[in-house]
Formats: sequence, structure tokens, C-alpha cells
Amino acid sequence: MEHGGAGWLRSVWKAQRRLWASVVKRLNGLPIIIFYRYLYENNKPLLAQGLTVNYLLPMVLEILPFWWLSSRKLGNRLRKTRIKLNHNMVRFFLPFFLFSSHCPIALRFIRMR
Repeated sequence: MEHGGAGWLRSVWKAQRRLWASVVKRLNGLPIIIFYRYLYENNKPLLAQGLTVNYLLPMVLEILPFWWLSSRKLGNRLRKTRIKLNHNMVRFFLPFFLFSSHCPIALRFIRMR
């Protein structure tokens, strides 16, 4: 009985090893893993910067409370800044647009008289 149980346990372990080997093989073939492995082998500072900016910084910004410097607060500030810029551009270029669109009309009116 003991021998049969040990054989079953060995077969389960073997199946698990095959499963993990298959998972590792598939993961190693992923383009993102290949890219990060290349960076690890050739340019470790760039890898550290990439991981920090792409993964660590967004997690830290999400953890921070809203009143400090969270991504929601940054998003709101960026949106408000963009809206202000758009309004300022419209306010600045509107006279030029009106002038350029009314010039042909005014010239036609003058020529008709």
C-alpha cells in the first residue's frame, strides 16, 4: 500500500513539474519578458528606470491619499490646465479667425459698390 501511495505522489509531483516547466517556457517566450531580459543583460539602468516609471510610480501614486499627490489629482490638474490652454488659444485666435473670414466678404462688398 505504501509503495502505491508513494508512486502516486511521485506522479503528481512529476505532473506539477511538467506543468511549471510548461508555464515557465510559455512565459519566457512572451515579448515583454524577452524585452526586459534583454534590458537586464545589456542596460540595467534603463531597466530600472523603465520598471520604476511603468510599474512602481503608478502604484505609489495610487496608494497616496487624494489630498497629497494621487493620479486622480494629477489627472484633474492636467485636465484643468488643458481646458485653460484651449480657452486661451480660442480667445487669442478668435479675432484673427473672424478677421480672416470676414476679409473676403468685406472686399466683395467694397468691389460691388
